Amino acid sequence: MRDTHTVAEAELHLRYVWELLIRERQRTFARFVEGVLAELTDETLELPDRLINAAREWDALMANPRGFSDWAPWRDDRTERQRLAREFEGHIKILIGLLSQADLPDV
Repeated sequence: MRDTHTVAEAELHLRYVWELLIRERQRTFARFVEGVLAELTDETLELPDRLINAAREWDALMANPRGFSDWAPWRDDRTERQRLAREFEGHIKILIGLLSQADLPDV
C-alpha cells in the first residue's frame, strides 16, 4: 500500500517538474526526468522494483554535474521568479523525500 501511494505521489510531482522544464525550454533536464518517470511507471516490474529503479535515476539526476540541483526558473519579475522557484523547490524536496524512501540494496 505504501508503495502504491509513493509511486502515485512521486509521479504527480515528477510530471509537474517535467512540465515546468519543458515550458522553460530545459529539454536536457526534462529528458532526465522522463527517464525517472519511465522507471517509475514501468508496469512490467513490481512496485518496489519500480521505486528502486526510479530512485537510482533520480540520484543520478541530482548528482548531474550539469547543474539540475542548482537550476531554478527565471523571470524578470522578481516576485514571480521567487514564487516559481519556491514552488519548484517544494516539488524537488518532496521528490527527494519520496524517492529516498525506496530501500536501495547495496550494490
